[in-house]
Amino acid sequence: MGLSEFSNFGTIELAEGLPVRELLALSMETDEMLDEAQEEEIRVPPYLMGLTKTTIDILLQRRDMIAEYFALNITSEGILTTLPLLLKNYTPHFGKLPSFLRRLGRNVPP
Repeated sequence: MGLSEFSNFGTIELAEGLPVRELLALSMETDEMLDEAQEEEIRVPPYLMGLTKTTIDILLQRRDMIAEYFALNITSEGILTTLPLLLKNYTPHFGKLPSFLRRLGRNVPP
């Protein structure tokens, strides 16, 4: 479905945009890499904050391409405003969105 509709997705408009920075921070909190850090009551280690910043920078630099190809719109302020609509009458599981954005940021060439 994703390949046959590539660059031709409908969109799910988000009534209130979601800050990409906060979504990425959520993905770091749920990541297995933070298990030890959380036990020591460290919120987010500095090296992971660097990864979050790098990921945000990549997503913002490539936001036009991401919007065109995947209907994933991110404003210049880093607010996610739309998601791709792959199936009509289907609402995706938003709990997976933080991890998806983190992986997208890792896999989009800088």
